[in-house]
Amino acid sequence: MVKLKDIAEVAGVSVSTVSRTLTNQSGVSNKLRAKVIDAAKQLGYPVKPYLGETSSFSNYKPKGIIGVTGDPMHNPFFYEVFSAVEAYANSRGYTVMHWNAQSVWKDVNAFINTIRYHQFSGMVCISIEIPEPVEEFIKSSQFPCITVGRYMKSRLIDSVTADNINGSVIATEQIINHGHERVLFIGGPHESTASIDRARGYMEVMNRHGLFDNSLVFFTSLNYVSGYKTTMAALQQGLKFTAIFAASDIIAIGVLDALTKNNLRVPDDISVVGFDNIEMSNYNIFKLTTVNQPKKEQGLVAAERILQLVENSTINQRQHIVLPAEFIPRNTLQPIRPKARA
Repeated sequence: MVKLKDIAEVAGVSVSTVSRTLTNQSGVSNKLRAKVIDAAKQLGYPVKPYLGETSSFSNYKPKGIIGVTGDPMHNPFFYEVFSAVEAYANSRGYTVMHWNAQSVWKDVNAFINTIRYHQFSGMVCISIEIPEPVEEFIKSSQFPCITVGRYMKSRLIDSVTADNINGSVIATEQIINHGHERVLFIGGPHESTASIDRARGYMEVMNRHGLFDNSLVFFTSLNYVSGYKTTMAALQQGLKFTAIFAASDIIAIGVLDALTKNNLRVPDDISVVGFDNIEMSNYNIFKLTTVNQPKKEQGLVAAERILQLVENSTINQRQHIVLPAEFIPRNTLQPIRPKARA
């Protein structure tokens, strides 16, 4: 019986390199991968057919499976989008599978091997950034792919998003209409097109009203801790503001906790507005004023489009579909009071 140690000795590599190669993991160069595969074949070790065939995608035969990738642990509306994609694809006779593409796509060859292994017909990416080498492969191979929740800056891949700019414009106007002039903005990372567009909407309105102050603009990560820490830092710096507009509800929840920690009442002392309208935002403990992005609708539109791309390989025109965002008034925004923080 051939062991990994035997293959490693013939190939002149470590056992861990053999293991990573034969289990299709990233971190192995093309040269070493080829040596391992050749050694394995030489010793009669059963090598899966998709290994070592990354140079050409022309003979690829998909199996009616749509791969959906994203980060369900840190994206609270992942499953709403996923469920919509799954329901529509299933109704059309396709199988949908969640997979962690991020674990392999730092190595484009490992990414291609994974597609071959699962025999994906297409891919839906929910609120994640696609690395440039993978994006280039998708473009050159015309592998069906669509992003949901954000678009690629290159516009080389189809996308469906909420109208993040207009949603942010509407929210900022609402804040100003409630008498707030000093509005702290906490956005997401610069590499996220959704975060960039939400910041753009906020800045557009604040500039139009002559209220923009760059010292009140922060960019951070799209999570609770970032919202909490950024708010604490703004308060410690002595920044003056009467409202906070957070680029996501998860950030906003961190904001609320930081304000409570500082004995500031919402909305009596500080008003807070979020973005996304995740399920948690409507809990009685929060009742967060926010902007709804149509999550299920994005999933449905993405599913319809990905199947168009799968079933018609001659489609070359990219589509970037934008769905309307809606302001959701709840309990965390109110007109400014004379004693509010100014």
